[in-house]
Amino acid sequence: MDFNKFRGDPDRITLDSYADAARVISLHLQEFCDENLLYPQMIAVAARKAHEEIVKLRSLEVEDWQIICSVRYSLGRRSYQVSITCNWIISHWANIPADVKSIIQQDVEEAFKIEDLQHNNKKPGLQLYYLGDDCDRKCWEAVRDLWAKE
Repeated sequence: MDFNKFRGDPDRITLDSYADAARVISLHLQEFCDENLLYPQMIAVAARKAHEEIVKLRSLEVEDWQIICSVRYSLGRRSYQVSITCNWIISHWANIPADVKSIIQQDVEEAFKIEDLQHNNKKPGLQLYYLGDDCDRKCWEAVRDLWAKE
């Protein structure tokens, strides 16, 4: 579910449709509803609990600078952090703001250019590449495919 629609004043929820509100409640019906209450009371209590849950979820949002820093930290790493960052970007690409997408694209494309230069000027012996190991490069290629499809 796209929780971006719940941004704004934490004490006031605005929903794009009743269907979204119903979905939030229905996904957690047992958690939100007290079966000992009359139906109208049950819905009111469920709506209040859903509101509290959404406020909690909103506090888990990632700031734009955190996304950019994660990409920049992960570029060139030879660790699990690369796949974590790339997988997160791929799964959240639709919700990442356009200006942040642009920065990610610039950073990743610059890294590919540097690594391509390294491949063209290959020297004998162990070579450490700018994007990391082959598995890391494959992760970044998957990220790169995001804007290639647009």
